[in-house]
Amino acid sequence: MTINFGKGLSEYLRSDLGDIKPIRATKVGISDMAVAVMVEGYHSDNDIPHITLAINSKEGAKPVMSNDITNWSDLENYINLSGIVNEITFK
Repeated sequence: MTINFGKGLSEYLRSDLGDIKPIRATKVGISDMAVAVMVEGYHSDNDIPHITLAINSKEGAKPVMSNDITNWSDLENYINLSGIVNEITFK
């Protein structure tokens, strides 16, 4: 899950670096270009916190296109997940 993109972690999240945090998938979203699961349980700057599962690379899709998914369906059961809070910087 992307916490934020290109801005670095906020000061109030820095203490979480390296920690394992629980999140859960609550919905699945599908478009012509991407498939993702909506997640909750940790901060994200995205309007819809999600994890991209697949993209339609044959049609030129990029992972960022999962932000454009509008067709979301509830999962029958939540999927419990966890992730390590990490910061990746680009030069």
